[in-house]
Amino acid sequence: MSNAANERETKMSKVESLVNSQCILGEGPLWVADRKKVFWVDIKTGVLYCLKTDNGHLAQWHFSTPLTSIVERTNGRYFGTTAQGFVEIDLEGTKLNLIGGPEIENVSNRHNDAKVDPFGNLWSGTMDDNEVHLSGNLYCLDKFGRCEVRDTNYCVSNGPTFSPNGQILYHTDTFQRRIFQYKLSPDGKLSDKRLFVEIEPKDGFPDGMTTDVEGNIWVCLYGGHKIIRFSPEGKLLEEFPMPCANITSCAFGGDNMDLLYITTAKWTLSEREIAEQPLSGNLLVMTTNTQGVASEKYQG
Repeated sequence: MSNAANERETKMSKVESLVNSQCILGEGPLWVADRKKVFWVDIKTGVLYCLKTDNGHLAQWHFSTPLTSIVERTNGRYFGTTAQGFVEIDLEGTKLNLIGGPEIENVSNRHNDAKVDPFGNLWSGTMDDNEVHLSGNLYCLDKFGRCEVRDTNYCVSNGPTFSPNGQILYHTDTFQRRIFQYKLSPDGKLSDKRLFVEIEPKDGFPDGMTTDVEGNIWVCLYGGHKIIRFSPEGKLLEEFPMPCANITSCAFGGDNMDLLYITTAKWTLSEREIAEQPLSGNLLVMTTNTQGVASEKYQG
């Protein structure tokens, strides 16, 4: 291997623990570029974390109703999901204002991952919190506050992420170990659902994911000890070993958008496994040789 190749491999393989957050179920990393902040949540404890990367200051908010995701809004504030539905996030008052949700009456379901597409629509998947029934759905909340179901029959829905041009949405059926792709229109309509990739059982379960500027999809593997990168055609390009098993989600950030912020979880690990994997639950960071697509802001 050449020296250049060695340097590239070293750069790509360096994974560090950035915050010793010890989350039970860390999820939903969000990079806010103009504030140099990375947010993430612990779904099981109700804690929202925020690291200011230029000075290392760590802030925490404790909500009685746990957040499952957080996104930026175009008005400079924050929006997100809880188990019950969609919420406006008041960081100053440590309050969540529930504005509604399509499954409020279904107490066994909860919202999981949520992201904003390039057109300003918010996408959120729901799941059976007991991870038994196919009661999960994929919803689109547009900028006018209209919420419509776009796909159904998920036990645990995950993702989503989008192609750089916004023409494709990727969404994960975690328990089936399948990632699907759809054609996406600016008004939040989906069509032409296809299987993008299927994950081997030995590699764990596909969880959160993100996209780089080349349109490659970076998939976190829960129970798999790694992140894998696929081409837009679904070809496996690279695998990146991680220091713990439960890799839940990731987001690009940093001044050059070449840092991958990675959330992890202690959930489902035994006491022995936690002792063997002490970085489980921490926020990790990995320097990459590419740049990520910036997170969009919800226009509602």
